[in-house]
Amino acid sequence: MTEAADILFKPYEDTGAGIEWLEETFIPQSMIFYAQLMPVVYQCALSIRGAEPLKIADIGAAHGAGSNFIHNMLNNLLGVASEITAFEMQPRYKRYADAKFPAIRFKTVDFFDDADRYDMVVSSHTLEHMADPRAFVSRVMDRVHCAVFYVLYREQKLIPGHVVSFDDELILSMPGFVWGRVFKSVGWRTEQDARVAAFVCAKPLDPDAAKKLAETLDSEFAGSPVIRRGLADRLAAFMPRALRRTA
Repeated sequence: MTEAADILFKPYEDTGAGIEWLEETFIPQSMIFYAQLMPVVYQCALSIRGAEPLKIADIGAAHGAGSNFIHNMLNNLLGVASEITAFEMQPRYKRYADAKFPAIRFKTVDFFDDADRYDMVVSSHTLEHMADPRAFVSRVMDRVHCAVFYVLYREQKLIPGHVVSFDDELILSMPGFVWGRVFKSVGWRTEQDARVAAFVCAKPLDPDAAKKLAETLDSEFAGSPVIRRGLADRLAAFMPRALRRTA
């Protein structure tokens, strides 16, 4: 790992670069990831939205810039009323987010200890830090209708803090898995043919609505390698009328 890449994984207060590093390096990298993930977030939000604003939790949100990006895209550009809550355990990020991104809520508590209700979870580059990501996803799905995850794919040399590498078998084993894609990201280093994966987990939904959502997501990422069970297995597990909330 190069020195430039290594610095990305250190708390910004320890780099000697301070806020400049946060705003000029870390946040731009994060925004690339969230922009790539946004079509998936949007389609999943459409599938479950009801009369009330969607309540979306961003787990492992770091500085909150990505959470704010989701808020602005859904509410101001895409017409999906939503309330975004960022979950991050490091207080220094809360201070930054509260000052910079007042449109979102920022909590420094464990998502599973929070008493509020949520419809959907988004989590970028968090599962790699989990010793048992399946158990984590299972607990997430006990609380929400739909979850969108973004991970490094087949990470050959784990970076500091990562304890698991995601391949097709692991992703397919995630509780409620319904859709996934692998692609390259300019936000990630290019050596070792580095790639990322986005995947969706959901509670049982109506098969017709599920098929429509899956096809829409496929069209958003046409040409990218697919992580997917057979169609029959997917539709049997994936049923969004049951998800849709009523007024």
